[in-house]
Amino acid sequence: MLQIHLRSIVLHQLALLFLAVALAPTAMCQGAQRVSVIRPERADLVESVNLVGTLEPIASADVVPRVTGYLGSVSVDVGDRVRRGDLVAQVSAPDLDAALTRAEAQSRAAEAGVSQAQAGLADAKASRDEGAADVRVAQAILTSRHHQAQMAAVLEEVQEKETQRTRRLVEQGAATAEQLEASEGALASAQAARRTADSEVDIAKARIGAAEARAAAAGASVTSAQVGVEAAAALVEAARAAAAEARTRVGFCQLVCPFEEAVVTTRHLHPGAHVSANQSTVLTLMDTRTLRVVLPVPEGDSVRLAMGQSVQLSFRAAGVAPLEASLSRISGALDRSTRTVRAEVDLDNSAQSLRPGMFCTAAIQVRSIPGAIVLSGGAVHTRSGPDGEPQTYVWVAQGGIAKQVVVTLGLDDGIVTEIQEGLSGSETVISAGLSGLRDGAAVEIVEGDSK
Repeated sequence: MLQIHLRSIVLHQLALLFLAVALAPTAMCQGAQRVSVIRPERADLVESVNLVGTLEPIASADVVPRVTGYLGSVSVDVGDRVRRGDLVAQVSAPDLDAALTRAEAQSRAAEAGVSQAQAGLADAKASRDEGAADVRVAQAILTSRHHQAQMAAVLEEVQEKETQRTRRLVEQGAATAEQLEASEGALASAQAARRTADSEVDIAKARIGAAEARAAAAGASVTSAQVGVEAAAALVEAARAAAAEARTRVGFCQLVCPFEEAVVTTRHLHPGAHVSANQSTVLTLMDTRTLRVVLPVPEGDSVRLAMGQSVQLSFRAAGVAPLEASLSRISGALDRSTRTVRAEVDLDNSAQSLRPGMFCTAAIQVRSIPGAIVLSGGAVHTRSGPDGEPQTYVWVAQGGIAKQVVVTLGLDDGIVTEIQEGLSGSETVISAGLSGLRDGAAVEIVEGDSK
């Protein structure tokens, strides 16, 4: 009987053991925490620097007169399109017109002075040539007189010898006193002729001196006349320059478009208004065929910019479609007042759908990450790490057990978060039902929540 009783006890205990084992999964399921899960995904990410930009014209200018006067007319108005050289306004400046008339009259007078000086030069040259001719004639006369004086001297010498011979003959009684008297008379005549010839030589020399003096004076007159011509020519050049300057200043009264093509954006003054040189703005013109988006880039992001980076632009104005462009230029220095770097994007505005002054949102793509592991929603959490620094982690459901996995984060655009390290992409990440969850706790995945 005892053996039967013992056998019954053993069998009862074995039955209880088998029942406990059979009921264990049900008990575990009844104690597991219900959670929702998501699965990491692969996505191509683009990191962007998001900024607010302003549209500016590629070129703009205030039309300002370079002369003082009164605004005579304005040929265009706001919204009108103009081309290079088109007259947009006219300044009335009577004093400049009078100055031009005066300068042109002075130029004509100076030119007349040149003609007079040239005529005086011609007269002086004629006098110089006449003086030179007189010198040549006087030199010829002097030569002739020299010859006559020489002949007279020879005749005097011959006659003197003849008289001496006659005087000896008279002493010898071979000639008469009358013959001696005649010979001495001939000698006196020869001496007189020689003295006359010498006088003619002196007169001829004096005539040469006078002729040379007149020629020298004529030559000085030519030099003076040449200086006068040069001075008159200089006056003409000065008068012409003054007339050209006056003509240029009168031309400044016409205000023209400086751009190949532009639109009038502002009209500041109306006809009759007084305008001051280089001060009064009449119109504002802008070349809007190309616009530039001006982006103030914070100092921290400025080092990540590079020429040619893609820029996505969206506009606040209704009806303006988003555009894709590229970074056109980057300033080489920060603005000291704003601590930003100026970056610009050029936009073709030939359709005139954009306006200077518009705002836009710009996303400059600074980095692309192909095939990145990403999580959406609030699946990433932060705790204090062993060193006291913040540590990011996710809850992973593995074999019905919750496990904390430390992850390294990358790009976060507010919708998805890049997981750089910690996940392979095949895990089941708990996204909801985390209240009170502990590492190693049993979890039950709610059907339909696993992706």
